[in-house]
Amino acid sequence: METEKTSNSKFISGSAWMTFGNVTSNLLGALYVIPWLNWLHPHDAVANSLFSKGYQWYALFLVISQAGIPGAISKQVAKYNALNEYSTSKKIFQHGALFMIGLGAFFSFIMFIMSPVLSAGDNRLIPIFRSLSVAVLIIPVMSLLRGFTQGFNDMRPSAVSLLIEQIFRIIFILGSTYLIIKVFNGSYVTAVVFSTFAAFIGAIFSLLYLLANIFSHKRKYHLNVNVNKSKLATTDLFIEIIKQSIPYIFTDSSITLFFLIDQYTFNKAMSLVGKYSKSKLDFFYALFAANANKLTTIVLSLAVAMAVSLTPLLSSMITKKEGKRIRIQIKKILEIFNFIIFPASLGVLAVATPLYTIFYRYDKLGILILQISAVACIVEAMFMVLCAIFQALYFNLKAIKYLFVGIILKMIFQFPFIYFFHEKGAIIATGIAIFITCILMYRELVHTFSLKTKYFTRRSIGLLISAIIMCIITGLTVNLIYLFINPQDRFLAVLILLVGIIIGICVYGFLVLKTNLARYVLGKKLYSQMKNYIPFL
Repeated sequence: METEKTSNSKFISGSAWMTFGNVTSNLLGALYVIPWLNWLHPHDAVANSLFSKGYQWYALFLVISQAGIPGAISKQVAKYNALNEYSTSKKIFQHGALFMIGLGAFFSFIMFIMSPVLSAGDNRLIPIFRSLSVAVLIIPVMSLLRGFTQGFNDMRPSAVSLLIEQIFRIIFILGSTYLIIKVFNGSYVTAVVFSTFAAFIGAIFSLLYLLANIFSHKRKYHLNVNVNKSKLATTDLFIEIIKQSIPYIFTDSSITLFFLIDQYTFNKAMSLVGKYSKSKLDFFYALFAANANKLTTIVLSLAVAMAVSLTPLLSSMITKKEGKRIRIQIKKILEIFNFIIFPASLGVLAVATPLYTIFYRYDKLGILILQISAVACIVEAMFMVLCAIFQALYFNLKAIKYLFVGIILKMIFQFPFIYFFHEKGAIIATGIAIFITCILMYRELVHTFSLKTKYFTRRSIGLLISAIIMCIITGLTVNLIYLFINPQDRFLAVLILLVGIIIGICVYGFLVLKTNLARYVLGKKLYSQMKNYIPFL
């Protein structure tokens, strides 16, 4: 029983650190957009579209250049730590670092020379791709350092490094954009190029922090051990890492692959709907691929935090062959996921109007797309967590299989859904494709581990109903306020957003505490702490 509590404690602690790092980082990444787009006006929509298109390929190159190795390193380090083979963990770290440096250099060069091809005839994208290729040089080894510390269930360095990376990236973006546009009256394309190059600047500072942290805590990470004591041959070590890393290439790029399908099919599909100019299509694309995506990424970062935290935990249980604890932990992970993601996603749906207005100015279509994206975000986040569970349990081929099922469904749904739902069709197609995939993956887990789902299903439905009630009450309150004020006022939108957030937290908190759902999901200790903040319960 104690070990089960310890596992839950490690998972919650790790998730808390990664949630802090991911959410704060993504929140900062959304906030800087406000002055950035203001300075780029009237080219803000086109600039945002170019930025987003550049980042889609950049994200894919990052996944390929890392070859899934950071995730595999985290899993394998956790495995050998569980066996007290710290010399093997150190050997994995040393050889992995050298390998990642080589991969980063190779794929940075490939992205640079392939930029004209990737631009698909849009010459504005060539310098953007090339500026991002520089970041591909160092981010793989930086990610490996994060994976190594995560293998010790130490999520703090990863969380802090995420913040450092984002802060210095944003400083460079805003500083360079202001100088180019406001001081030197330069081109918006030049501003976007410098803004994408900021990824390299942020990565440099993050890398320096991670190196300083690891080498100042050599004993903690067992770096003083002699690697010659490792029983695993170097060749076998690489085979093992590569075998575990290949699935990460596919699953880590999963959401990016869905967005790339949109990037290369959206304009063609919209041409079936009507005749639109290039600038109009850029505007439509920016609404869901850049604007809505930027805001829902904050919610998705919660899933990323959980996924990163659970991988080493489940991996060590598999190593120790603790079948019963694995079953308990899978259900606990999914319950905590539902507890957080349901209110977070539906909360964005409820406050979509003030939220969108603050970041991008009031736009009815943009707000509607954000609301649809918020709902789709639930299944996207679930897919990310399920992929992490599959990989932690060494269900690598099955994870890849279900990813391909989702991509095939996306391609089947894409054109019909865009034809019938226009600008909203791409998001709906993604949401439904991933939803079906999640059902198949969940059934696989239930069947393989003989999971008893009675109480899990009951609690999940209770959490969903609580989140829906919160969404309705918060949404009605926000819309009621908008009856008396100008919806285009961005300052008032901030106040309305704060009111909506407070109401949403209070309503959801009241419901999960009153129904004891918080106690069942989070445990008695956290339940008691939550009750202290709501004294009338």
